Amino acid sequence: MEDGEEAPEDDDLDRGKQLRIKLPLSYHLKLHKLKLLTGKNMAEAIQEALDGYFETVFTGTSEEPVAKVPPRKEPPPGGRL
Repeated sequence: MEDGEEAPEDDDLDRGKQLRIKLPLSYHLKLHKLKLLTGKNMAEAIQEALDGYFETVFTGTSEEPVAKVPPRKEPPPGGRL
């Protein structure tokens, strides 16, 4: 945080934030399957998947990873992942 910038309140951290991302097709199909199996919409399926993922990576409020997160792949020179 920069000087003079206040920390966000807990209520601010729970509000929705829209992101536009690219996913591998295999992830999209898994999310679509979760959507169909649970009867939820895609946004709810994504939220459920992310909640489950973060529960396995972080514990409590420490925000310290408990599982080793694989390093981010670097794109090949002049290419995309």
